[in-house]
Amino acid sequence: YQRSVHGGGLRAIPRRYRQHVPGDLGGAYASGEDHATMFISLSGHVGHEHYLKIVPTSFTPLRGEPVATYEYTINSNAYQAEAEETPAAKFVWDIWPMEVAVAEHRRPAVEGLCQLVGFLGGVFAFFMGFERLAHTLARVRKANEGKLG
Repeated sequence: YQRSVHGGGLRAIPRRYRQHVPGDLGGAYASGEDHATMFISLSGHVGHEHYLKIVPTSFTPLRGEPVATYEYTINSNAYQAEAEETPAAKFVWDIWPMEVAVAEHRRPAVEGLCQLVGFLGGVFAFFMGFERLAHTLARVRKANEGKLG
């Protein structure tokens, strides 16, 4: 039913959408580089808390197969522990129970034509009102000058 991005890399994502996806599919946390994911306590009694939220997402392009991916958010914090507490490293993860489904849909040309006609009708109504206002102001000015014959 769906193709997974895991193992397929960027090839599993339709070509026209690859520019919106990072090349390493996840940034420093997913790169596997040790220096990018190291957390060091420079003073005593410092605790670390790491939070990971995973959201299953499927993308269905206009043409082609659906692609199953995961979006995630990572947040890391360091906090000063109380003097009587033992500092700890806390790892919290949350897997979203629902899937976000994104699909492309083609809209009928008639809908675009109706929107264009509506827009042009609005422009016409605006300029008719503006013309009427200018005509009324010109008549008031002439009446004040006594040239209204």
